[in-house]
Amino acid sequence: MAEAAKLIFMGTPEFAAIILEGIIERSNYKIAGVFTQPDKKSGRKQTIEIQPVKKLALQHDFPVFQPASLRGETQLGIFKDIKPDFIVVAAYGLIIPQNILDTARLAPVNVHGSMLPALRGAAPIQRAVMSGWQEDACTGISIMKIVAKLDAGPVYAEEKVPILQRTSGEMQMVLAHAAVPLLLRTLQEIEHAKLHPVEQDESLATYAPKLEKADGIIDWTNSAAMVDAHIRGVTPWPGARGELLLHGAQEPIFMTLLPGRVVGALDALPPGSLYRHKSSLMVACGDKWYELGRLKEQGRKELDAAQFINGHCKAAKGLCGMFLPVK
Repeated sequence: MAEAAKLIFMGTPEFAAIILEGIIERSNYKIAGVFTQPDKKSGRKQTIEIQPVKKLALQHDFPVFQPASLRGETQLGIFKDIKPDFIVVAAYGLIIPQNILDTARLAPVNVHGSMLPALRGAAPIQRAVMSGWQEDACTGISIMKIVAKLDAGPVYAEEKVPILQRTSGEMQMVLAHAAVPLLLRTLQEIEHAKLHPVEQDESLATYAPKLEKADGIIDWTNSAAMVDAHIRGVTPWPGARGELLLHGAQEPIFMTLLPGRVVGALDALPPGSLYRHKSSLMVACGDKWYELGRLKEQGRKELDAAQFINGHCKAAKGLCGMFLPVK
């Protein structure tokens, strides 16, 4: 009986942990080492939070490595000592030097959250959801061979997945689970020399830069479908944000908004106008109304529309405020 192939897994967040768990549960590959980013302090108390991949690796007693950089002989020596058949990367977050990639006997492969060559870069899932306002919008998973240029390696396999009404957080989980059988099938076919990657068409490449807090600001002049996609795309982070000036108030309220729904025809009101209809709140977009879901005032707990109305605009009927224009 042939000895199981040996791999090094490299990843950090929940997306990568789901894939690692799938490898553990659904294959006999020997995981000889797990690389993940160094622990970071988070929250007001600056407590150390163990990232999902590290937590899972420790549960299974895998060797865990957390270098701040992969450059240098020390890190290269670890890979040379292990002699992996595969290096499998999923949302790792550090640049991997070519001399480390070259230590994989069969292939260094990356699980990427888009249909390459579309949306190369750090935030493919979020950017796909943000721009996926059409009813038939899709994204997907690509398994590619890693090369020096960002997400430009030849592709072994892809699988398309509809976006539907998912947030980017939900989409990441769906794609991670979809990636497991695709990845395992790909690794098997590489092992048996039945699969060769196909070069990407550089003329079709697009990029998905890392999200910043400013990406959460909503432009209500866009169509309601585009607003909905934007809000879903920045949920859970950085969160959809806007400044709301209620009628009679002196200062705007800084709000974080959770996904709602497009509700139909619009009266002749400026985009950003906030309208109360019984226990619901609607915002005028470029073409239709958008009914808000849950919302949160900075520094306070999350509320549904009825709770917000009771606390802020109980006496108001109809038009009751305005989201200030994007600055």
